[in-house]
Amino acid sequence: MSCHVIKLKDGSTMIACSRGRQPKPKCYICGKPADLLCDYVLEIGLKNPTCDRPLCSEHRVKIANDIDYCPEHWKLTQKIRSGDTAGLPPGYVWLKEGSPGSGRYA
Repeated sequence: MSCHVIKLKDGSTMIACSRGRQPKPKCYICGKPADLLCDYVLEIGLKNPTCDRPLCSEHRVKIANDIDYCPEHWKLTQKIRSGDTAGLPPGYVWLKEGSPGSGRYA
């Protein structure tokens, strides 16, 4: 059972518990309910792990159908596409044949 504290407008608090339902994730930027996760591929491999930062519709960057990035990974994608690799970790490789914005360590 998960429980969380809710602060009410009058200053009092309430504890709400549920049986397995997790609270809806909040956008990591503004705290609004998040319906999306960042799909930026962090590493190419068997499972292709993605960033998974929770995003609201206002802060997502839509790349394609069912592909959304957080603003930081969109900026990184634009930087790499422009050929500017200054400040990237050694061995970072842009995978042009991978999904948009995919990157990995060589």
